[in-house]
Amino acid sequence: MLPYLDMAIEHADDEILRRMNRGITRGQLAERIERLRAEIPGMTLRTSVIVGFPGETEAAFEGLLAFLREIRFERLGAFTYSNEEGSAAFRFGDQVPEAMKQDRLDRLMRQQQAIAAEVNARWVGATCEAVIDEADPADEQQFIGRTRADCPEVDGVVYVRSARRLAPGSFVPVRITDSYEYDLVGTAVTDR
Repeated sequence: MLPYLDMAIEHADDEILRRMNRGITRGQLAERIERLRAEIPGMTLRTSVIVGFPGETEAAFEGLLAFLREIRFERLGAFTYSNEEGSAAFRFGDQVPEAMKQDRLDRLMRQQQAIAAEVNARWVGATCEAVIDEADPADEQQFIGRTRADCPEVDGVVYVRSARRLAPGSFVPVRITDSYEYDLVGTAVTDR
């Protein structure tokens, strides 16, 4: 089994979590995450959060940002709340304006981009196994793959240089030579 867990927390403010009917508190979330990381060293932890849920104050949003800085999820997706007819929150009167939701999403993603860049920088110099997804059609010596920390179509990729052809689906040891906010760059070890 891969040490990769997708745990959608949705928020980290106790009042917003209550209004979302999540049945958990910020403290309980932190305890679970701490326990998971202690029991599964090297695990990649992914989450999804929603900004702009009805009633989300600036203080509640800042609390979410602080929680994300503290926890430092390796992977994160974020969305603005969408007021869907028929949902329990549809009738809540304290809807957050669209411009404010977008501003909060942008602020959150800038913060997460910096966290993701730091997380990925730790890979530089390491050798990891990557599964090859495809050849780069623009460069016959570059292939696109994923590490065990990357879910397809959701997380980043690893760009792999190789003088020999790498077949899609093959597992290849890759020495990571560079990193970006969400992606890694490396060389197939078998080429050395």
